[in-house]
Amino acid sequence: MQWRAHLFERLRRQIELRADGLLVDLLNELRSYPASGHENDSRVGEDEQIVIPLKLRTAHGTLAFISTTMIFGTPRDVMSSELAIESFFPADPATAQALQYQIG
Repeated sequence: MQWRAHLFERLRRQIELRADGLLVDLLNELRSYPASGHENDSRVGEDEQIVIPLKLRTAHGTLAFISTTMIFGTPRDVMSSELAIESFFPADPATAQALQYQIG
């Protein structure tokens, strides 16, 4: 649920910056999807915004990832400032080993 709250917070920030109705529709649609466990999409605390691991239950066990987002361009270049790439990296040795096993 922590990752869900993180994504909702990022989307809220984009809505505040762009005032884009499509993003509002996307947020409303995402909120309508069922969530396992105790649902809590409240705002992420400032101390939690540095690293929030994404944990996935798989046939190879629980895999944990951290991510980084790169945004290209400058505020003056509207087209390239919209381009962002999010990359995920293993957050622990077990995840790294599971990924190595799958690749190798």
